[in-house]
Amino acid sequence: MEAPINDNYVSGAPSDQLAIDLFRTSWISQIPRPGLEAGTVPLFEDARIDWLVQHRGGFDGQSVLELGPLEGGHTYMLEKAGAASILGIEANTLAYMKCLIAKEIMGTRNSRFLLGDFDDYLDQTTERFDFLLASGVLYHMVDPIRTLTNMARVTDEMFIWSHFFDDRAMPEGDPRRALFTGETIVRERDGKSLTYRLRGYGDSTVYSSFIGGISPGSVWLEKGETIAFLESHGFAVTPSFEHDDHPHGPAACLYARR
Repeated sequence: MEAPINDNYVSGAPSDQLAIDLFRTSWISQIPRPGLEAGTVPLFEDARIDWLVQHRGGFDGQSVLELGPLEGGHTYMLEKAGAASILGIEANTLAYMKCLIAKEIMGTRNSRFLLGDFDDYLDQTTERFDFLLASGVLYHMVDPIRTLTNMARVTDEMFIWSHFFDDRAMPEGDPRRALFTGETIVRERDGKSLTYRLRGYGDSTVYSSFIGGISPGSVWLEKGETIAFLESHGFAVTPSFEHDDHPHGPAACLYARR
């Protein structure tokens, strides 16, 4: 078999593995298809989404907005649970392309992915959704009160997984605090406030595998304040999967419905 004329071509019969290998070293998700090699994290078989599906009794016929779908694992699970339409908005160009590859491999047909900043989308959209999923994105925001306010505007039900700042679980001297600047800002919107804890990314942004936010730093919120903020918008909030010992910082899921 002759080698391809240049790196823009592949040889051999078409296969899902060839598509995966376009970004071979950067996959995070394990693709649940026999014989395929990608990442190692089971995001296409995530216990958090399994809990969500069971807790609310599926997604039959519903519309979903997904913020930061990463590689489309949760998208696949929501469609499998019956969602009629899923719109995923991803700002990371590499992650966006992997979402499209995963969509082809996994056969998701009720999902659409858009490339862009979901904060800007939320600012502009007049559309409403039956459900909103925001997994792994809130702690990458620079103005999370903007994000949360808009999330509450476009849906009456949401599921958030995020890291949160917690002095008790992450006291002074904890190495997980190393990237925090020490700066604290209280931000208000519509008469409601949240405490911002500013955090940098160190040198991780220089790598193509970086999957954080679009700005040089981000803001972490306190879990209790976040719950209170959602409650002030009429949501009843159920925490789950609380993980104070997470290696990157305390984390939890918040299921909110009004």
